[in-house]
Formats: sequence, structure tokens, C-alpha cells
Amino acid sequence: MIKLIDLLNEGKQVGILYHYTSPDNMEDIKKNGIKFSSPQQEISNMYYISATRKKQTSWTEYSSYSLEIVLDGNKISERYKITPIQAMTFLDPSFKKSGVKRDFSEEFWNEELAEERILSKTSGYLSPEYILKINNYNNKL
Repeated sequence: MIKLIDLLNEGKQVGILYHYTSPDNMEDIKKNGIKFSSPQQEISNMYYISATRKKQTSWTEYSSYSLEIVLDGNKISERYKITPIQAMTFLDPSFKKSGVKRDFSEEFWNEELAEERILSKTSGYLSPEYILKINNYNNKL
């Protein structure tokens, strides 16, 4: 039998989230956490951090974003709102031909790049306490 107290204590189950960035940011992230980006008015008026639920193996292999930060989405969701964003830009053939990183593999272009945004009403940093692991992959460009 489910007790009312169990229902009240149950949190949102987000699971693992991945954030990708340049290795140049590693020391700042270890010290301060991940910096929230300025709001994109066409999407939201909130500060955000881009993340994904899917490990992006091609992303780390073919871009300068070879620093993978593994985040505790469950713990983050206790304090911040996490919302999905439709990330069709990368799947759009016109973007593929735009000259941006023309050396990406076909595997990269065919990956689903669903974005999860961690939202905050204020600027600042997502504390390092939410970081489970940091992987620094070699950049193969």
C-alpha cells in the first residue's frame, strides 16, 4: 500500500544528463560549476544550461566540445526546472551545408540531438555538487 508521505517525498526522475563544452572551461567548472547562459528571448526569458539525456559520442569526436560533464538530473530537478527543447537545427540539411564543421561524420548528422535545458531565474553557476563525473576526450580535429 502506498502511503501519502511516500508520494509527497517522491521527486521527478530525470536521470543522468550530459553537458558538453570545451576543455578550456574545466578549471572554472571544477571551481565554480557550470555557468548559466543568457536567456534566448525567442525560447524563454530564463538563464539556462544546455544538456542532453543521450551520451553524444560523435559530438566529442568531431568537435571542440570534448569535455563531457555527467550531471545528476534527479538532484538538479529538486532545485531547478528542466525542460526539453526541440533541437532540429542540427538535423536540418541546410545547417549541415552551411559551412559549420563540414568535417562532421554522417553518424553525427544522423544522431538525435534532443536538448534538455536546466533553467534559472538568475545568472550564475550550477554548483559543482551536481557533477557526477568529468570526461575529457581527445579532440580529433
